[in-house]
Amino acid sequence: MKKSKWIITVVICLLVACAVFAFVKSKFSSIKALYRTADEWQKRNTMPVYHENQEITGEYDKSLAVKCENGIFVGKREENGTLSWKGIPFGTIPARFERAVNPAPSDKVYEAYYYGKSVLQPLDTEGQEMASFYEQGDLDCLTLVVHSGISSQKRKPVLVYIHGGGWIFGGTSDPVYNGSNFVYYNPDIIVVNITYRVGILGQINLGVMKDGRYLLKDYKEKESVFNTAIANGILDQIQALRWIKKNIAAFGGDPDNITICGESAGGCSVSTLVMMASDPNNKYLLEEEKLFTKAISMSGGFNQCIPLKSSERLTKKIASDFNISSIEQLQKLDFETLKKWWNNPENQQFLNFCVRGSVVLPEDPYAVYSQNVGSNITVIQGATTNEFAYYREAIRRRLKAVGRTFEQFCDAFHTICTGPSVIYPNFMPSYEFKVAYMKYMLSLGNQSYLEKLLSFCNDYTLQGINYYMAEKQTQNGGTCYTYAFDQPLDGQLRSLLKAAHGVDCYYFFGNFDGQSGTGTQEEVDLSIKFQKMIAQFCRTGNPSIEEIAWKPYNKADRNCMLISTKQIKLIEKFNNDRIENLIKMFDTNEYFRYIMPWSDAFKQMLSR
Repeated sequence: MKKSKWIITVVICLLVACAVFAFVKSKFSSIKALYRTADEWQKRNTMPVYHENQEITGEYDKSLAVKCENGIFVGKREENGTLSWKGIPFGTIPARFERAVNPAPSDKVYEAYYYGKSVLQPLDTEGQEMASFYEQGDLDCLTLVVHSGISSQKRKPVLVYIHGGGWIFGGTSDPVYNGSNFVYYNPDIIVVNITYRVGILGQINLGVMKDGRYLLKDYKEKESVFNTAIANGILDQIQALRWIKKNIAAFGGDPDNITICGESAGGCSVSTLVMMASDPNNKYLLEEEKLFTKAISMSGGFNQCIPLKSSERLTKKIASDFNISSIEQLQKLDFETLKKWWNNPENQQFLNFCVRGSVVLPEDPYAVYSQNVGSNITVIQGATTNEFAYYREAIRRRLKAVGRTFEQFCDAFHTICTGPSVIYPNFMPSYEFKVAYMKYMLSLGNQSYLEKLLSFCNDYTLQGINYYMAEKQTQNGGTCYTYAFDQPLDGQLRSLLKAAHGVDCYYFFGNFDGQSGTGTQEEVDLSIKFQKMIAQFCRTGNPSIEEIAWKPYNKADRNCMLISTKQIKLIEKFNNDRIENLIKMFDTNEYFRYIMPWSDAFKQMLSR
């Protein structure tokens, strides 16, 4: 009897101890899920007011001060307790269109309270790229933001994020990209967001020829300075990575454990940087620099790149509109005047994407990637399951103006990719391509013609590219993980957009706007798990966590992590027939590897 009373007493004590431990953990833990109402999310999702960081000459909080090569920067404590340093310059632009150089060394103390300026970009009338409404800059736009969680760990893994926006829009000030929630849930990780020149300042071809002469007459004598203006965006990113490598230890980061990540144009940037760092013939980013060891490309292959010839339209248009015949005149053009011109809807058709075939980027990035990318860099390739829906609604609105249907547009886009067209008149599909294409269409089952066109556009634009690049890397002995993000935002357009292009960004950073994503408990919980896998990849190069084993991609299994609130599950042979034939189509047709600007699909459609 005494023995049984003793056992009961011990059990009760253990239960009480467990209850006390659970209470203390829930009461005092610094990491609690941040659930908010839709209104609260919406208030947090407002564009920050622009202020310029000033030099500090008086007292300052030394616990928030970090000494870098170009100054001592004093940060702030965010609402959730994390730390941030905003608007730190990582490069200086000597003159418009020139390559960035290191900022001048300094021992002065500066505020790092406010975001730096956005890069020159047109206003997005849809309001989807909020950084386009922020204060914009010319030579003073290369800044970065550092986010750090509350952790005593030394040499934290570093995640460098490159924003998207079609090589036209975007910036660190966009609330979607705020890294404070990521480091709140993963305090041993440092997140760095960088700006880079986009559009007319980031990808302008100054070496255009007309009638056998340079359109801008002073290009020849200054070619060594301006022949890289066509890739300023990528070179800015490299400049940022070099600054981070040198200075991140001062923030507690590990300069030998840096992961780069980006979505859409940022994902294309990541793929480009991986290719450059793996290419022994590339002189702009050397492998031995080891600026990063891991990479995450979200919805971003090289299919966004345009050929060199296509980049000439922009230069010819601006030279004609301003009656300019030299680079010097273009440099002296008033910034506000240039900004107004760039924001004119009539000039939007000349928006530039990443340009291939220049002195910086090869004519066929896929070929260079396939030949060189292997075990030196571990990669995650991912996309959403309904990428094309993001573009679909914008395209529908434009179609009304020309009196055409969405099916006609899809059909035109399909023709550009698969057969002779106005855009590619010399393109004759090979027998291998035709067979792969027929098998692909058969794999779609009993869908309607329009449904098959939509599936084709969705798979072709970004999903298929990811697996093509994953397959090439693994064939070279490298390690690549793939995911398909299948969770819509629980907002007004849920049924329409589903898991559309860019949806995974909300979950990646744990930021919801209260409208498109209402920040439900399900959304926040999925975001925490998604971040946990990304953080583990940053630490170890393997995104597996305790409850989720994530196996690398290989040709035999085609492992893919399907991510949604219903399940996070590794799928073997994910969409195997479709992927198999898409890869064959990419392999057997160089034209098929690149998406031309949407305006070319309209040109093809209207030519009929």
